[in-house]
Amino acid sequence: MHDYTQAELDPQTRGMLDFAVKLTREPSSMNEADVQELRDLGLRDEQVLSVVLITCLFSFLDRLADGLGLKVPAAREEAVQGWLSGPATGLDWLVGTASGSARKPALRDGGRREKRRSSEGEGMVWIRQKRVGKWLALRAMLSNLLVTPQVVSHTRRSPVLRTMSINPAAMVAVGNFVDAVTFGASALTRPQEEAIAVAVSVANKCRF
Repeated sequence: MHDYTQAELDPQTRGMLDFAVKLTREPSSMNEADVQELRDLGLRDEQVLSVVLITCLFSFLDRLADGLGLKVPAAREEAVQGWLSGPATGLDWLVGTASGSARKPALRDGGRREKRRSSEGEGMVWIRQKRVGKWLALRAMLSNLLVTPQVVSHTRRSPVLRTMSINPAAMVAVGNFVDAVTFGASALTRPQEEAIAVAVSVANKCRF
């Protein structure tokens, strides 16, 4: 999302993203008036809390990814590049240049997609990783941590969560937090959750 302010968004969604970006960039400048603006747009307090929790969550995940040098898996990068080079080229607000004209992101290596290792935990971060498998639930239970099949699934699929594989307790704890504030557990819709996540990551200039 290059600049959500140029997108055709409803007032409520735009207000949530403005709030999330301000909280990300200038947390000490937040005040009660910012919350009241969300209420005036029709958000309940439960939804306001969800906006804050998701903003905090993805600021944490952005720093986790950048702090450990997490790279985008090759398959995911190719999928995004394909979408940006195709359907998204007409969305000036998304891929526009400084002059506002649409551009096609250049593929590296003269247009040939770079092939990289994409195996789990291999060559992806600056610290060592363990393969995340069925042992995760057992280790969590032995550490007296609550772990559900859904959390195990999220953890195994998420490159960001897997960066913590050498600290299973932390990995499961963050997985539980993710599960508690997103994926239908929040008071927001899934598109709203995703929009906040993207806006926050752009505000953080997250490389992942």
